[in-house]
Amino acid sequence: MKIFLQIKYVTLLALFFVLCGPTAKAQRYPSQEEFGKNRIQYRTFDWKIFRTSNFEVYHYQGGVNMARLTAQFAESEFDRVTELLGYTPYNRIKIFLYNSPGELMQSNMGLSTFGDLDDQELDLAQSRIEIAFTGDQISFRKKLIAEISRLFVYDMLYGGNLKDALQSSLLLTLPEWFMAGIAAYISEGWTPELSDYMRDNTQNRQIKKPALLTGQDATLVGQSIWNYIAERYGRDNISNILNLTRIIRTEQTSITSTLGIPSYTRFLREWREFYGAETAKVNVGYKEPTPTWTYRMHEFNEAGSNASIKLSPDKKWIAVSELRKNRYKVTVFNLETGKNMVVRQGGVQIGNSQQSSMLPLISWTKYNTLAVVVEENNRQNLFIFDKLDTKRPVIRVKRQIRGLDQIVDGHIG
Repeated sequence: MKIFLQIKYVTLLALFFVLCGPTAKAQRYPSQEEFGKNRIQYRTFDWKIFRTSNFEVYHYQGGVNMARLTAQFAESEFDRVTELLGYTPYNRIKIFLYNSPGELMQSNMGLSTFGDLDDQELDLAQSRIEIAFTGDQISFRKKLIAEISRLFVYDMLYGGNLKDALQSSLLLTLPEWFMAGIAAYISEGWTPELSDYMRDNTQNRQIKKPALLTGQDATLVGQSIWNYIAERYGRDNISNILNLTRIIRTEQTSITSTLGIPSYTRFLREWREFYGAETAKVNVGYKEPTPTWTYRMHEFNEAGSNASIKLSPDKKWIAVSELRKNRYKVTVFNLETGKNMVVRQGGVQIGNSQQSSMLPLISWTKYNTLAVVVEENNRQNLFIFDKLDTKRPVIRVKRQIRGLDQIVDGHIG
């Protein structure tokens, strides 16, 4: 009993100093956070800092070039993001860059949470971003800008330090679509994928209460709501809504007051009507496909799900890479027969982080063989499969690789 009381006293004392103590700063890196539990680490991170006007990019061995590219991506979008939000953070944003998702999972950052803050909120409250390079510069840039946008909005609404965030989180509770949607809208704007998603929702299901949505559904619906506000009422009203939300602590009244709408119910009705009209325009010249076979992939709202599709150079094969519930699968389809075959599958090591694992990278070579890069046991492995029209494809190449930036169709011999 005595030991328990001593531990509890130390924990409360540590929390007191975090919230109310002096402002002297002791830099803590993700791999150095020690109280609470720790994740298994296969390597020691020797962090270096690459500073720019508005960001500090923390990187380690093998990540120098990617750190420079990350800083370039972040700085190139800084003015656009701050202008759209009407807000500029007071301090440099810390970006902790990992060379792979597997090494990100070794981070101890966020295992010890405070109050009601989860891992991601703790990162946001301390003006820091954890991100891993997954091998694709295009998707990496989108994710980076989305995370920066989310952090700016969080800083704007909740305050830029842990004490303010803890206090504000008790007063301001926003639906998931609000934060996730604005981050996605700033990062991507309007996309063909979002157009397809909203057309499907308009025709097949009515979303009456966006506040109840979670995961990818909340992100896409939120993205569509912010896009609707920008298209109908002007982009300037985005920052006006965010500023008013910070003051009056409710997103519904902020939206109706800023846009001059009698009720939030009417706002949602007009939002649905807007996309209903867009769907009607598309349907005029749209013809429903009649495929000879179909394959159903993951649902939009499944957390941690992702997929990639590649067509072979001879147009005979389609390869599908999927990540679902911490398991990956690479399937090959014969377009002539409709038959499919799983060439590689397995589990991924997740740990307790909110970050997802790396989707296996796939690409067809100029010889119609399939290259697959998958992270297994914290290692990136390359496989090249041949003779896909047989019952058991041949693995022509199997090797461990390092430092892969991306995999490009038709450039693998």
